[in-house]
Amino acid sequence: MVNFVFFIILLVVGHVTSFDEEPFSVEAKLINDLLSDYNPQISPILKQRLNISLSMTLSQIISVKAKSQELTTSSYLSHAWYDTRLNWEPAHYENIRLLRLPAKCVWKPRLLLENSKDGSFDISLNTNVLVWYNGSMEWLPPALYKSSCTIKIAMFPFDEQVCDISLIYPTFHGDEMQFILGQDFITIDPGAYQDNGEWHLKKTSVRLSDHKDGYLFSVYIKRKPQFYIINIIIPCMLLSSLSCLVFYLPSCSCKFRFAVVFLFFCGKNMYFEGRRESFV
Repeated sequence: MVNFVFFIILLVVGHVTSFDEEPFSVEAKLINDLLSDYNPQISPILKQRLNISLSMTLSQIISVKAKSQELTTSSYLSHAWYDTRLNWEPAHYENIRLLRLPAKCVWKPRLLLENSKDGSFDISLNTNVLVWYNGSMEWLPPALYKSSCTIKIAMFPFDEQVCDISLIYPTFHGDEMQFILGQDFITIDPGAYQDNGEWHLKKTSVRLSDHKDGYLFSVYIKRKPQFYIINIIIPCMLLSSLSCLVFYLPSCSCKFRFAVVFLFFCGKNMYFEGRRESFV
């Protein structure tokens, strides 16, 4: 009797296990069939030039440093291309039409940051690649770029700057691989974009680089002057006005005391505001 009950338990557990693993085994078989003879080091370039759709989505302008001439941005690079080696018939694999494969398992285009400031030229994270049944590939890796940017402060604090993110593809010639831009500007997602506290984003643009081996993603930014108006310009104007008006006060010692006290409070306010700004 005990042996019979034990046999029934094994039969039920085995049936449940086989039922749960069946969909995973089909996907595992599909992945194994696709990658068994696949070499991610070999590009899908055949007789024709490989066209890759490219676009950038800006998430945030993190910082603009005038002293080090540096722009730090957070963005996403969207890649789309075809790899004819990775296609299958969905009817043969229980109608599976989409796979998510690790980036290291498939070939993918590589863009490098030419004007890097910290020696990091590549993307930040190799996310999974979406592989469709017809060989269509989609890849959306995030990138944290620290690029060089010439800051012109002649009109400070009412200045406007133009900073470029220069991306190049040095490993392939233009006759072998071509990046196609879906639009001539950087995409700004209103739901995901985080505004910068010091800089206002006016517009963006994308154009082919001068050497025609990459693209320049440009951001046009304008400084927000409210902080400098309140804490620098207005106190300086008041001090200048006080220097002229103090001579119209009666000739007594209170005139000198009033000027010293007012100058002390203005200087104290500017000092603490400057320290707070440096910490931020």
